[in-house]
Amino acid sequence: MTSRRAFLTSVAAVTTGALAGCSGTDGSAGEAATATETNGGTDADESSSTTTESPKSLANHPGTKGLESQPVLGPAPADATGVIVAFEDPSCPTCRRWERGTLPEIRSKLVDPGTVSLVFRGFPVVYPWGKPATHALEATFERDSDVFWDLKDHYYAEQGASTPKTCCRRRSRSCRTPTSTATQWSPTSRAGRRTTR
Repeated sequence: MTSRRAFLTSVAAVTTGALAGCSGTDGSAGEAATATETNGGTDADESSSTTTESPKSLANHPGTKGLESQPVLGPAPADATGVIVAFEDPSCPTCRRWERGTLPEIRSKLVDPGTVSLVFRGFPVVYPWGKPATHALEATFERDSDVFWDLKDHYYAEQGASTPKTCCRRRSRSCRTPTSTATQWSPTSRAGRRTTR
């Protein structure tokens, strides 16, 4: 029961953090997090911690459904001490910063030692090209999980290559959104580099 509660609490915390990251806020305004009070004590007394709100079960939360069928780094979600569910959009600049800055540390300290399972969930909300890119990631995962991670890395590495300005330069007509690199990348095309059409 305790490990399940820890698992669900971890999923809730990461889900909240991931969604706050994609919304472009720092998560400090309007937090509805559980308040915790700590009562100090002497050396003989242990400090106690109480919450003003009881933890809610996430067993029925859509974010925890089917974790075992999603792309996972580390141990299986059911076998891990903790689970991080990363809701990512390949077109999201905040997700890219997380992927490049925070994820390597999480991998080295938690995922690689086998303590935590990291589950990827596609959540395209920033630019229109994020949706077909997410579909390409899902289709790639069904065929080859190693290529999935390579393609995901490619999207973040090339994220700034397609902007409204570069899109308009490539086409004679105007456009408002970046073009999708989902149709331009292939794991067999020149070692994963974009192909020209």
